[in-house]
Amino acid sequence: LAAESTLSVLSGTVTVTPDRSSTATGKDGMGLSAGDTVSTGAESYAVLTFANGSTLKLEPLTTVTLESMTVDEAGVLGDVVLTQTTGQTWSNVENVAPGFSYMVMTPSATAEVVGTQFVTQVDPSGDTVVQTARGQVNVSGQGQSVSVVAGTQSQVNSDQTPQAPSV
Repeated sequence: LAAESTLSVLSGTVTVTPDRSSTATGKDGMGLSAGDTVSTGAESYAVLTFANGSTLKLEPLTTVTLESMTVDEAGVLGDVVLTQTTGQTWSNVENVAPGFSYMVMTPSATAEVVGTQFVTQVDPSGDTVVQTARGQVNVSGQGQSVSVVAGTQSQVNSDQTPQAPSV
């Protein structure tokens, strides 16, 4: 089943580009589907809430595209694939069905989790830092992966493998 998420505009200016078409102003309660891109302006914050209650908070100057989202018949979140090209997000992932994943792809890395909390930060050059607050995140780049456990972070610079996790 195709899943939607719901947009909450916390402050500032948020734009939504539905399925890579024309851009519109983001509004509280707006439904989002696979293919939609959400961008926050300066001093702007938004939250995407998925069908199972998992959330993705977008910090200022962040752009995220919802590549795909699924839920099963019981409303359990299945695969979620997001592309984050700029900015910083905070993922709070809950109730992911066994065998499915929640993935944030950036220009230099991919962060994949099951039931955790983590921050993904992408600078203008595409370099990525993933910080894990709860659980474990598998971070990969250039065919190499590292496990980033709670309280640690890993940086992946463009065209490089992930750095060893550190505090």
